Amino acid sequence: MNSTHDISMPATEVVIMAPSDPSEEILNLVFSPFFQGKVHYIYGSPLVEEDLFRAGIETADACFILTRKSLSSLKPNKGTAWSPIAAQDTQDSHNVLLTLMVENFNPSVDTFVEIHGLKHR
Repeated sequence: MNSTHDISMPATEVVIMAPSDPSEEILNLVFSPFFQGKVHYIYGSPLVEEDLFRAGIETADACFILTRKSLSSLKPNKGTAWSPIAAQDTQDSHNVLLTLMVENFNPSVDTFVEIHGLKHR
C-alpha cells in the first residue's frame, strides 16, 4: 500500500511580537518556505495599543504570552539585590499585565500565559 502524506500548512497565521530584534531562530521561522508567509514578526509591545492593532489582536483566536529566556536581564529596583525569585515575580507580574491588556482588546481570545512563580498560578 502506497500512501503519501500531504503536509500542508493550515490557514492559520502567527504573529510574534517582541520589544527587541528577532533572534536567528525566529528569523528562520519567519522566512521558512514551509510556513509560506504565515509567520510574521512585529517589533513592539502588547502594552502599546497601536502595536496590538498592528498584530491583529482584535480578530485573533489565540494569544500566547511567554517569558523571556533569560531572567537575568530583568533589573531590580535601585537598592534591591537581584535574585532569581524576584526576577521571576517581576516577569510573572508583567505577563499578567500583558494578559489583561490583550483580553481588554479581544475578550473572546484564548490566552495562554507562561507563569513560573507558584504564588501567581
